[in-house]
Amino acid sequence: MKSTKIIIVVVFFIICQGNLFGKTISVNDTIIVFVDRYLKDTEFTKKISEYNSLENKAEFEVRVFRNKYMHPSFYLYIAHIPIIGHKKKSFTLNEIKKCEILWDKKLEYQDWFEISNQDQKIYFMIFEDQILNMNRFILNYEFNAFQVKITTGAVE
Repeated sequence: MKSTKIIIVVVFFIICQGNLFGKTISVNDTIIVFVDRYLKDTEFTKKISEYNSLENKAEFEVRVFRNKYMHPSFYLYIAHIPIIGHKKKSFTLNEIKKCEILWDKKLEYQDWFEISNQDQKIYFMIFEDQILNMNRFILNYEFNAFQVKITTGAVE
């Protein structure tokens, strides 16, 4: 438990160093990642951020952490952190179809590692249970998407 907290703090500082401020969102550089938040060894949290600024004081941090991902020492960390400029956006099914789509269940650790090193793309996370919900058949139904930073790593 203590090592998980240390990892999360280290990852948070790595994310804060990224150049995410002022990035415009366009369909050409937007990738939608459908994430299963209930997968085995997955910790999902959604809470009001402790570090919000006055402009976004009621914004939620959304985090998905997978420990022992594909290997006993690997982890995957997907985080939506408003204080570093992450946006929340709504997409209709037609808008989603125009973007590149990734399903987390189809990705290996190496795929996630390569994604985590691409700064030119903007990643939005939509939860798999929402996209597979019956509401997707409602015309112009909007899915909540969270701009995220994806990080991978290993624990010794």
